[in-house]
Amino acid sequence: MRRRSDTSENRSFVREYEAKYNAWPTRYSEQGYVSAQLVGAAIETVKGEVGDRNRFREALRGAVTRIQPPRGPIQFDRYQQVVTHVYVMRVKRQGNRVVNAIVKRIPNVAQEDTWKWWYRDGSR
Repeated sequence: MRRRSDTSENRSFVREYEAKYNAWPTRYSEQGYVSAQLVGAAIETVKGEVGDRNRFREALRGAVTRIQPPRGPIQFDRYQQVVTHVYVMRVKRQGNRVVNAIVKRIPNVAQEDTWKWWYRDGSR
């Protein structure tokens, strides 16, 4: 995560994570953080009433516009899969650490469009 994205959200996330855990966050740390933001925002939307799955799912879908993920904006496709930027990286040494340096950003990658694994014949 250290070199993943040079946004203010990412810099803040890395700084706070490193201060608390004395380590740089991984993509799994960021994914857990974003998941907690989404769930928290959705729970606020439904005022704690999470029993209605459809209503809560819609609250989650709406929550993506109210959070600021360190990786940049996200959205959901029709299968509730996250559509997000994908970063192509290379490993390089920075001081006494090895970091991932962004080589290219591929915007708005959706599993639905990339893999088409839920279409039996590969078409829509």
